[in-house]
Amino acid sequence: MIRYPLKAVLFLILLLIFSGLNAVRYIDNRLFFDIFLDDVKTIELISKGNIYIQSDKDSSYIECSNLLKINYKKVNESFEIIIENDFDRFPDFRIDSVSYNSWQNGFFEIKKKAVKISQKGFISEEKASAFAKKHNIKKYKLKENSGNVLIKGKEYALPLMILSDSPIEFMGVRYNGLIRLIDSEHGSMKVINCIDMEEYIAGVIPYEIGLEAPYEALKAQAVAARSQTIYKILNNRHASEGYDLCKTTHCQVYKGLTKQNENTYRAAIETSNEILIYQDKVVDAVFHSCCGGSTEDAKDAWGTNAPYLVHTDDYRSDQSDASENNPYCSQGGQYVAWYQKAYEWTEKVSKQSLGEKLGIGTVTDIQIIKRGKSGRIHKMKVSGTNGSETLNKELQIRSLFNNAKSSSFTLKDNGSNYILYGHGMGHGVGLCQIGAIVQAHIGYNYIDILSFYYKDTMISNQWILKEFINESEE
Repeated sequence: MIRYPLKAVLFLILLLIFSGLNAVRYIDNRLFFDIFLDDVKTIELISKGNIYIQSDKDSSYIECSNLLKINYKKVNESFEIIIENDFDRFPDFRIDSVSYNSWQNGFFEIKKKAVKISQKGFISEEKASAFAKKHNIKKYKLKENSGNVLIKGKEYALPLMILSDSPIEFMGVRYNGLIRLIDSEHGSMKVINCIDMEEYIAGVIPYEIGLEAPYEALKAQAVAARSQTIYKILNNRHASEGYDLCKTTHCQVYKGLTKQNENTYRAAIETSNEILIYQDKVVDAVFHSCCGGSTEDAKDAWGTNAPYLVHTDDYRSDQSDASENNPYCSQGGQYVAWYQKAYEWTEKVSKQSLGEKLGIGTVTDIQIIKRGKSGRIHKMKVSGTNGSETLNKELQIRSLFNNAKSSSFTLKDNGSNYILYGHGMGHGVGLCQIGAIVQAHIGYNYIDILSFYYKDTMISNQWILKEFINESEE
């Protein structure tokens, strides 16, 4: 299982991470980033070990008991001036580093530059702007000063870092790594888990493919999830909000240590740093629960030109372990109970409810305009007693039909209702998780599985720029 670092090691990591404004850091051969957990006004943190806190405005740290209660306290509005260039004339300004994630020539880079932030707070934007004008600061931006928190009657400035030599429990969930508190735009504080890549992937696997999956399927999920993580970080999924990723399906489902076990952690560690590459670029390695017999082309589903995300029948034509009438994902019920109704399903939806959702009265007719190569509907026209609506997005269509498992369905008019006869669960693009599970049971390894669902890709573990590693470990 996971080994927990000693307090001294954690504190070193804290200092290194807290030294810059950007969340993504590479320390001791580990990539760290920030996961948003919740937005709260009060917080209670529990640990079996001691808890340590540090503010970025105080270089010392405070040792607390294994129970820490924190209350948010908004300070009077004030502003700081942030200068990104032409700042040599202002020696009294403090210097911070800002980093930008990029992918260059087959490598992940963190490009760093310095900014200077005024040490003086201004009581209004007007006062700050007047100061900038007076000192001929032409290019700048304003940052509202952080709020404070109360801990045992003492006030601490945000942002705040919290660490422990044991996992920290927040709202019933235990997390490794560090807890970071920053100001929220709602007059509260954002709770963020600063975690290294492999700990994160170990926490994602149970919720994306499940604990019942065989080991090679867990490893395939680990590589796909790690690729997705890097892809989303590079595309600034939540960068403007003060963190890198969220804990929901919008990024990937992550719940700390809740369901982790030896296999999920081992799958993360044994594939450590491995990601999927296509033509020297990290792959947008999307995945879904069940393809229903064939995966969808990303171009059909979303208009995305991704040559590695193409329509694929869920069987190997040169093998006898699956066929057109018996694809891998159709066999999942014998291995994983949760997926038994994913491959083939029926749903009943009333015409009245469809019309009410679209505001067109009672539905009188549905015309399927476009299907993808997998059979998923990507465009349909719905007519009613008070007009008609055309839907041209797969997710829109699924949402209309009571969040249907997929848009791969046929319709039967049943008087006041439509009966849906469907296949699959999810958008159908990329890795089919139930297909991966079955392939692993049959005997395919994780490399076989990944190459099957992500065409012409390769696995790389040499994607972090050497110069970046050296710079970060100084």
